[in-house]
Amino acid sequence: RHFRDTMGATTISDDMLHHMYDHRIITVPEDIFDPKLIIKNESWGKGYISENHMLQIVKQINNLRNTTVSKVIYALGIECVRKITSKLLARYFPSIKTFMLLETGNLSHIPGLSKAAVDSVRAFVVEPKNQQTLTELDKFLNINDEYALLSNNLYNTSWVILGDVDNLNGAMQTINMHGGTITKTINGGTTHVLLGKNPPSNKLSIANLNNLPILDMSELLTMVG
Repeated sequence: RHFRDTMGATTISDDMLHHMYDHRIITVPEDIFDPKLIIKNESWGKGYISENHMLQIVKQINNLRNTTVSKVIYALGIECVRKITSKLLARYFPSIKTFMLLETGNLSHIPGLSKAAVDSVRAFVVEPKNQQTLTELDKFLNINDEYALLSNNLYNTSWVILGDVDNLNGAMQTINMHGGTITKTINGGTTHVLLGKNPPSNKLSIANLNNLPILDMSELLTMVG
């Protein structure tokens, strides 16, 4: 259900999904996008789904084949991986092939990615059945490079976070998703400060002395568009 809902296959109702699963038409997520879906339904569906409705399902599924890396990652239902986490992962793994191998980024070094999410992603990717799912989805879908679709409005910016920011992980992910980097202390490369509650007065003074732009979360979100 989660995979169907995330990918937008709304023509497949819950009842239909149960029927398709019970009759082995759909047994794994990638089966929804299998080009042989209509043939499998004709062979095993026993007339529960009309030919006309099956054609509607196939038409919608064909229209959903153009998608993004982050949507596919989120649709997989990996524990601790939410929508914003999926977008962050897509920033470091711009294709399903690189995500399968975790070859373009060290998960532990992705700012804003929790240890629980890191452990869940690693555990998911090493499972052979999940590798098969990713391989099939990469074959059935046209999965676009997320880098080309996300804004790079924070490219070449370096941020320091001062004080307590609500949803700190979300703030860090937002900065990274849009091309910025985060450091723990203000240095010569710092370009911006994200201000939370009760910031250290000495660090805030340094930011002011260096005429650094100081933004709150709402201003950051406006900046990334």
